[in-house]
Amino acid sequence: MTAGVASASACRTALATLEVQRIPNDQLRLQVAVGEAIRRRRLQRRMSQRELALAVGTHRPLVARLERGHLNNSVGLLHRYAVALECAVSEVLRDAETLAARAGAGAPLTPPAFTDSDERGSRS
Repeated sequence: MTAGVASASACRTALATLEVQRIPNDQLRLQVAVGEAIRRRRLQRRMSQRELALAVGTHRPLVARLERGHLNNSVGLLHRYAVALECAVSEVLRDAETLAARAGAGAPLTPPAFTDSDERGSRS
């Protein structure tokens, strides 16, 4: 990775962190936290956004929007994500509530600031 790319990534992360901390509304903060909780569980399972989208029956750009907190989820869709990630909806919501509380206290959620292919790490 070149220094220019790392620097751009760091800038995107810093901007995204500021966005999360500036969310005045608890509901919106929770929406962002749900996306982050889903992203973290997906990464734990070493799934790409595309693989998760296929498992849920949606498209990768929608997964990306959800993970960034730009998409409000219905309970039904949240259930489909939980099934695809082999966890309970309550686990995703518990994780999201913890993340939202931290963000409300000023701690960053560390939203994704890199591409889906980078998220998968060593897996090709």
